[in-house]
Amino acid sequence: MRSVCAGMRACAPEKKGKAPWKDMEDFAMQPTTELLTSVQLAERLGLRPNTIRNWARENIIPAIRITGKVVRFDPLQVDRALRNRSDDRSKKGGAQ
Repeated sequence: MRSVCAGMRACAPEKKGKAPWKDMEDFAMQPTTELLTSVQLAERLGLRPNTIRNWARENIIPAIRITGKVVRFDPLQVDRALRNRSDDRSKKGGAQ
């Protein structure tokens, strides 16, 4: 069986008791033009691929549509979108 981190430049360590996107320093690695699939992004964020696809469909995270069915994600853009969303929610006084 292949390691979850095999073939990736970096792998975010698991953090117990925290939402995986709260500590993005591990996630937002060095600048890169590497585009990720929903499965790869889900592995890095500790989420399910369906969650990533739903968030892209709901415009919570930016997605790059290559063809009708092929979608990729820029980890730096996703990081920025999740940070902004987290900041917006904290300014409004919590999750909504």
